[in-house]
Amino acid sequence: MITWRLVDEGRYLFTGDAGVEALERAADYGEIDHSITSLRVMQSPHHSSRHNIGPDVLDRLVGPKGGSTGTVAFISAAANSEKHPSRKVSNAFTRRGVNVYVTNGVTPAFGRAERGAGEVQRRRAGGRERRERRPS
Repeated sequence: MITWRLVDEGRYLFTGDAGVEALERAADYGEIDHSITSLRVMQSPHHSSRHNIGPDVLDRLVGPKGGSTGTVAFISAAANSEKHPSRKVSNAFTRRGVNVYVTNGVTPAFGRAERGAGEVQRRRAGGRERRERRPS
């Protein structure tokens, strides 16, 4: 299930475990009602698996490489996972000007972390990573 939400005139896209075909349909919908141009936050599907998202649909949802959209992508992934998130997917987002945040096992709930020290990991192109403290 994919959900588009309007919050303060910005669109939020929640993708669950959607695959490329479902994301293409979400992009079709976003282009019809122009909500795609105000995408602020996107949840990357299935822990950012490279099998669930591709470059063509990313171009449609967040813009082409070299852009600066101000969009934020959240990736829900277990701490110390070897498979998720895919570095290729994280880098594909950052090359399109998207700020990427990875939960690393932290479950944000109502602005507070239920587990861990309340840190999320911010991914940057080239594999450089920086930890940032979540506001409480």
